[in-house]
Amino acid sequence: MLGSMRRPPGPSGRPRAGYRRPGRVATPARRRARTPHDRRLPLALGPGSRHNGVMNTALREILDLTKDLIRFHSTAGDQPGRTACADFIADWLTREGLDFQRVTHQGVDSLLALPGPGRCKVLLMAHFDVVDGPVALFTPREADGRLHGRGAIDDKYAVALAMVLAKRQKALGLGAQGPLGILLSGDEEVGGRNGAQVALAHVRADYCIALDGGNPTSLITKEKGVLRLKLIAQGKAAHGARPWLGVNAIELLAADLAAVRALFTAHAPDHWHRTLNIGTISGGTVVNMVPARAEALLDIRYTEADDPDALLEAVRGAAKGQVELVRRDS
Repeated sequence: MLGSMRRPPGPSGRPRAGYRRPGRVATPARRRARTPHDRRLPLALGPGSRHNGVMNTALREILDLTKDLIRFHSTAGDQPGRTACADFIADWLTREGLDFQRVTHQGVDSLLALPGPGRCKVLLMAHFDVVDGPVALFTPREADGRLHGRGAIDDKYAVALAMVLAKRQKALGLGAQGPLGILLSGDEEVGGRNGAQVALAHVRADYCIALDGGNPTSLITKEKGVLRLKLIAQGKAAHGARPWLGVNAIELLAADLAAVRALFTAHAPDHWHRTLNIGTISGGTVVNMVPARAEALLDIRYTEADDPDALLEAVRGAAKGQVELVRRDS
């Protein structure tokens, strides 16, 4: 059952990202607000499950396949790990007799399995790359009816789901009339430019669904824009024994960050509002010197209610230091 569904707004019913009109080349919806990558995947298996028979078998297959995928260290910084994960998926598709195309660009693998040449009615997209984390997260474990592990929600469960659906579709004997195609990519966490964006040139689809992160029981048809900003505070160096002779850039930066944070006060239950994440902070070189420079990288996600230019100017107005635009995706 679907939970909340956001309808595509816009003038004259123009759809926003995440929704595709029939006959258009499918393009991936941009990333929305993220959730922790070690979220737990609820399991619906066992004597008390309302699922049984074929459905229960499929769920167990998805679960076991998800666990296999979690074991791969398929992070942006580990190309051998990502390649090994892609090899595993390719071997599985081959064993199941599924025709697929492996698209490799700039060291990034994507796997595209379609019911017919170059097109499908509905394209399911998922990604097998994950953000890095403690090594223990790459060992899946079940506890209290949950599956724990890196990618259990974002997004290896969806890779397994898409793979099993493709297998089940083939078993129905629909051939090229089958509605589903799948695209499994390896660089979503860093923008998807060498993965899905390249692979999508090889397929036409009436609709595209990105099975990505967050909540596996809701459909989202909107996207947030992205502003990446760098805050720079310039101080004055001095010896740590005489701090009154200097100006501490870290303290200046902290004040600017507090002022910028005050622009992001909304806390709606669905979080469909602009958000701020202070992603990195750097400053100083040694403990016994007053730091002359400090920097922070900000990750801002905004909705259709925000004007990104006005938002950028608001940040510049709040901060006394320098504000540089690093990236903007509308």
